[in-house]
Amino acid sequence: LELSVYDEIPHLLTPVVTDPNKAVAALKWVVREMESRYRSMSLLGVRNIEGYNGRVAELAERGEQVTRRVQVGYDKAKQEPIFEEQIVDLEHLPYIVVVVDEMADLM
Repeated sequence: LELSVYDEIPHLLTPVVTDPNKAVAALKWVVREMESRYRSMSLLGVRNIEGYNGRVAELAERGEQVTRRVQVGYDKAKQEPIFEEQIVDLEHLPYIVVVVDEMADLM
């Protein structure tokens, strides 16, 4: 299947990748994005993108923000970490579909 015919469709995140080295970089990006999305879904206590987007919409309707506690330093005198609450940027997540043709070429 020749995927370059799809190169001009408007909703691609990137042009069709045909170089194996660029394909590896693109797949690494997808893995990082997936892990980031898992963390975001975990923060809201949901299990999938549909649940996440629904929860984000509910929070936006009510004008609520989500915060997380982050360690920003360490107090040597008290020998304890210093934390602060940070607002989490919540935005609608689109679905991402990856099509790999000729996986053997990447191995």
